[in-house]
Amino acid sequence: MRDPNTYYDEKTGVFHLTWTTAWDQNNVGYATSSDLKTWSKQVKVFVGERIEGCLVCWAPEFFYDDQKDSIMLMWSTSRGSGNAGKEAFRSMTKNFRHYTAPKVYFAPTYVTTANEIKPYTVIDETLLKMADSVYYLFFKDERENGAYNVQTWNIHYVIGPTPQGPWKIGPQDDVSLPVTTIGHEGPTAIVIGDELMVYADPYKKLIFTDRLVKAKVSELSSDISAYQGTKFTAGQVLKKDDGSDFRYHHGSISEIPRAKVLQLMYGIPDQTVYPETWTPI
Repeated sequence: MRDPNTYYDEKTGVFHLTWTTAWDQNNVGYATSSDLKTWSKQVKVFVGERIEGCLVCWAPEFFYDDQKDSIMLMWSTSRGSGNAGKEAFRSMTKNFRHYTAPKVYFAPTYVTTANEIKPYTVIDETLLKMADSVYYLFFKDERENGAYNVQTWNIHYVIGPTPQGPWKIGPQDDVSLPVTTIGHEGPTAIVIGDELMVYADPYKKLIFTDRLVKAKVSELSSDISAYQGTKFTAGQVLKKDDGSDFRYHHGSISEIPRAKVLQLMYGIPDQTVYPETWTPI
């Protein structure tokens, strides 16, 4: 079980969890829980079955598309040999049971020194709604560092008017400049107050504490080329109860109601009357 992502459904009070099930596979994992302790049966969602030549389905995430009133499941798939050439795919669902045919929604390109336009691999996409019709897509650039005379193996972003794009391009290979140093992956983002905070996994240095970059929301622009990622600076990592550093790895941050916080942390029953019920798959 890798790359877990949790979506909280406020209609039912249920957490929907998805994850990477294997290194090479055509499916993602799925289970549900109302308390993050007792889980439903784990099932596989075969999102890659309808993708010709599908080799992998990595780092799935759920995201609520408020424009379509539907849930978007997104992940990276390779249709080439080995594990090269991954593109960002998405499929829509309203009930977590039936999914639309997968479509590519993000596949950036770059211009080589020979003036050729070529695609490059992206993984670990995560979405954040910043405002009405303003969505940030953070992702990892998978190219080998130095191979293309750019900084790679780090986190970039693009901006779009919908969760599916079209994406506004930036100054470097049609995306932003990197917001992290080399060797980061698995981003997740959240806005608290006037700060946009992006946690990332320094997978090359497991004891490294550089896991957070942040920027002032008031200083950001919907024109991606205006700031190019340079507004992001390193932030102080969280501390655990014992005073040690919270070492974020590839996970996800979710916003949940206070009633759920009290239930999960202190065992206080959730008295919320939810408009819908949920039957596990």
